[in-house]
Amino acid sequence: MAVKIIANLLVTLGLPLGAAMALAVLLAEGGPLGLSELSEKTGYAKSHLSLYLKTLASRGLVRVERRGRRLYYSASINGLVEYIREHLEKISTSLSAASQSVKDINASRILSELSNELKKTVGRGDHG
Repeated sequence: MAVKIIANLLVTLGLPLGAAMALAVLLAEGGPLGLSELSEKTGYAKSHLSLYLKTLASRGLVRVERRGRRLYYSASINGLVEYIREHLEKISTSLSAASQSVKDINASRILSELSNELKKTVGRGDHG
């Protein structure tokens, strides 16, 4: 159940479902997994997972470790926090632009307040 919840969040943030499932499993498992283990846990073919994992690694969401001839993958919490932060900043910017574009003063005020609250929230803490 936790894997589906995490995967749904990641899909909402723009990841393809297969990539989201792979990252969700890595997050839920908490440790490095090989491609065969990920394939078993996600139900995706190794060839598809390999492509998803390359994409996730290039975005800083997954770390790759070589042990002999095998690769092991683990979730990068810092990468995930930064990925989410970037999306929240984009939403905040869009809310701000929308607040300046609408003619309804109440709607404009509400959108502006949401943008400001989101800016404050995104600016809290140092997870980098």
